[in-house]
Amino acid sequence: MTSILRLLLHNLGYKIIAVLLAIAFWYIVQSEQVMEINRKIEVELIPPEGLVVKGERIVYKDATLRGTRSLLNEISMDPIVARIKLFSNKPQTMRVRVDKQYIKGWDERIQLTVHDAYINSTLDKEGEKELPVKENLMGLPLDGFIIEKTIVHPEKITVRGPVSELLNMESVVTEPIEINQLSESKSFEVQIMTVSEMLQTSHKKVRVSLIIGEKKINRTFANVPVEVEDSEYQTKIKPSTVSIVLQGTPTVLSQVSNYDLRAFLNLKDQGPGVYQQKIMTQIPSDTVLIETSPEHAIIEIYKRKRNF
Repeated sequence: MTSILRLLLHNLGYKIIAVLLAIAFWYIVQSEQVMEINRKIEVELIPPEGLVVKGERIVYKDATLRGTRSLLNEISMDPIVARIKLFSNKPQTMRVRVDKQYIKGWDERIQLTVHDAYINSTLDKEGEKELPVKENLMGLPLDGFIIEKTIVHPEKITVRGPVSELLNMESVVTEPIEINQLSESKSFEVQIMTVSEMLQTSHKKVRVSLIIGEKKINRTFANVPVEVEDSEYQTKIKPSTVSIVLQGTPTVLSQVSNYDLRAFLNLKDQGPGVYQQKIMTQIPSDTVLIETSPEHAIIEIYKRKRNF
């Protein structure tokens, strides 16, 4: 045991130095070892002024990097960014090759192999167009209620992008607005639905205001007497009564009676004779006249004056 211990301690300093040198040599050999790693390349296509890329401006490619371990250990796991400026003075389709020359600060000691390295890119003229905004409503208001009016602000927005994309566009649409069981007026702030990533809009959101009211119904009021006004002569009217059809909410129409309605003929400056004249009406302010039946009356004006 003593002899073994003496053997281990003999020239201990030299033995420690030898171990350290071995570790250093191993590290150097490992760091200089050539290896390969795989990474993604994020390729950004930059169009010339006045033109736009029709399609994706950002394209991802697979790539293999070859170099020493020490160099490759400094490569981040994030995609490597390559920016390619496209040179053209007119719309056309271009074919470009992704290479290390488009990667800023690339270390030439690292070999780069881009798989499927070519990109076909179409350039188009850049334009803009003002388009109306259409609301996209989903569902129905509560039973007995209707949408009386829709207000979109702003009514129009500007869309910018490839001219060929704008050519057939007539409007832009909002994201779906849920109105199911809605029973009162309400405003919504909603996003504009993006038709294409190639298009940019002057507004990302718009405000849609819905005016909700009671559903309107029609009601017929029969046997409303036809009156005569502004005549000093005796008259005979045919027909003597009419039917009036009004539209309004059930609440309003339930409170209307024949006494609230008036059908009349204005005979101002009319002398004796037989005439056909349109029947005029007066109705409550919260209602809408749908029909007067009949619309005209035959009026016979006698020479005899009325007794007042």
